Amino acid sequence: MYSNFKLLTQSQLLDPGLCMSKFTLKWYLHFPAGSILEGPNPDNLKPIVEQAMPMLIELLKDPSVVVRDTSAWTVGRVCEVLPDAVITEQYLNPLLHALVEGLAAEPRVASNVCWVSGWTVRIEVTEVYW
Repeated sequence: MYSNFKLLTQSQLLDPGLCMSKFTLKWYLHFPAGSILEGPNPDNLKPIVEQAMPMLIELLKDPSVVVRDTSAWTVGRVCEVLPDAVITEQYLNPLLHALVEGLAAEPRVASNVCWVSGWTVRIEVTEVYW
């Protein structure tokens, strides 16, 4: 588990350089972002995740299958751990559009897109009915 002390170091993964053209750099930088979601205090993590959401949504459209797959997995982890960071007026519509496009992607990407879609439905149902 990562402590809040490590959070600052890990937040550097969300640097704008992440959107560089080299797929290896993108993958190696944002894969850990999905892995560190459990551990830090959610109140400390939420602003960092909210800052990263536009980039993660954009990476769902990346030319690299590996980057799209990992981005979908990372967004799914965000939905799991910090649903309030995803279900906002600012991010929900672009995310849903990217997910619909992702359904037509390679099976490994589409399966993670389906997983994320399931989380967004669960989050919305929970907020509406509970």
